[in-house]
Amino acid sequence: MVKDYRSILRQLGGAEGVPAEGWAMGSGAAMCEWQGLECNGDGELIGIDLAGLDLLGGSIPPALGQITTLERIRLNATRLAGPIPGSVAALNYLVEFTASDNSLTGTLPNFYSAKLQTLNVSFNQLVGSISSGFYYGALGHDQLHCLDLEDNRLTGTLSEAMGMWTFMETLSLSNNDLSGTLPAALGLLAAQNLKYLYLDGNLFIGTLPEGMANSPDTKLQEVWLHENLLSGTIPAAFADIPSLKDFYVDGNKFTGEIPPDLCTPVMNADFFQDQFVNVVDNPAAGLTPENVCDKIACPVNTFSLEGMFPCKPCPDHQTMPYLGGEEYCLHKDTTEILKTFYSLTNGQHWNINNWFHENVDFCQFSGLECNVEGHIVSIQLSDFGLSGTIPPDLGMLEHLTTLDLSDNEITGPLPSDLRFAAELQTLDITGNQIRGPVPPLLCKLPGLDGNGDTGEFTCHFLACPPGTASPIGRELPDGSIKCMPCHNGANIMGLKDCKQYHPPVYAHSTWEQNIAAERTFGIILLSVTSIVIVIGVLIFVLKKLKRRTQTRGHVQVSQNDTHSVI
Repeated sequence: MVKDYRSILRQLGGAEGVPAEGWAMGSGAAMCEWQGLECNGDGELIGIDLAGLDLLGGSIPPALGQITTLERIRLNATRLAGPIPGSVAALNYLVEFTASDNSLTGTLPNFYSAKLQTLNVSFNQLVGSISSGFYYGALGHDQLHCLDLEDNRLTGTLSEAMGMWTFMETLSLSNNDLSGTLPAALGLLAAQNLKYLYLDGNLFIGTLPEGMANSPDTKLQEVWLHENLLSGTIPAAFADIPSLKDFYVDGNKFTGEIPPDLCTPVMNADFFQDQFVNVVDNPAAGLTPENVCDKIACPVNTFSLEGMFPCKPCPDHQTMPYLGGEEYCLHKDTTEILKTFYSLTNGQHWNINNWFHENVDFCQFSGLECNVEGHIVSIQLSDFGLSGTIPPDLGMLEHLTTLDLSDNEITGPLPSDLRFAAELQTLDITGNQIRGPVPPLLCKLPGLDGNGDTGEFTCHFLACPPGTASPIGRELPDGSIKCMPCHNGANIMGLKDCKQYHPPVYAHSTWEQNIAAERTFGIILLSVTSIVIVIGVLIFVLKKLKRRTQTRGHVQVSQNDTHSVI
């Protein structure tokens, strides 16, 4: 007998039911006749497609996981809130789950179906990291074609386990807070079926995996890497990918030049539309064979609003050492660098300082030391009450040898730009809330915190990696102090104690607020009820005591009277 799940399905619409024909509360229509439902030949429910319907701000009911025959669930743009139930993610026959453009909250659950091909939960409010179990599924998710997690609040790093997604064609992780280096497994995906790779708007660091462009069979068509912290140079092998049409790398820390063979008339042409069809046919756009590479990223020492054409030179006393500089160049003037640093670290709230007081030279600023030529060689502001972020401009202090910003409340990433301070020997950013890991190119500076002194270069000498801690927030080259694992999922570098990590506070959805409000109301009601009961009992006891006192007095009087009579 085929099960009837109408009572479960109605829960998708919240208390009022789903406002669509066939879904009204009390409808007598057979389940398989309801709008958006798909049944197989045996009358079993295998698909739910309510995309675009207004589900009245309801949530995905956990009971939906009881419909074990489900293969497709499409809930895009339905105003759903609340978490994705683990019971739904555990459906064994699920081929597609799409619930984009909603207000889903909570973490990304592990999807267990080995048949899963499409997972799209983009444009929601999901938090937390992508767990190791997510990559595997029952048999490794080797059927996954499309994974779209764009525009959430995801954190953490990517696992090499993604190399198991051999059928992956579209991987979109744009506009989250993902960090760390890009896994080499991306090269495996590019060598197989990957066509569309969107990683823009995150905090990825390090160089591009070598294998991303080296396979002769790669099918890559669009690669979006802009708005990250990636460094190194652009591999020339990307020019050998005939299918590549979009390649965006602006807003990173890439140096060198754009490989000339990448600068074809068709590259990124869709972004420019009317501005650029062909450099020969459209000279009025300002693009010429000489500056056509600007369509990919502005050259060194230039910038633009988008980091791409049209590019303009940096103003005097400013520089841009990277390709694709966006919005502004970095200051080279010492006073301007210090002003930027003071502003971004909320200098007006520091514990004690005389920065930018009248008639105070910057060499006399609290925590600063200059050499005889008046160049800053040391900045020591440990436990000074700094907050905010470290500006990349600090790397333009060419004579800086010591930078100690430890034990403050600094957040954000550690700028790889500090590697341009070539004389830097001591860097201490431990004991803050700086998201990791340490930029790899910074870890290769000889002599920085002992790096290379024993022939070994490691980021651990600069700061303990995320998820670990040591009493000094880093390791020592002699091995006497090591970074030990934490168990709280911290994505913070340089922790001196695992308890030092402050988990981020996320805004809750209306659904969560309602639940919290109901719980709070229940607690208050219970507390008030308890107080009333206690007061009632006290009054009752007091009355009993008063009664007993009066009775005893009356008995005593009676006894006295009796004695008198006798």
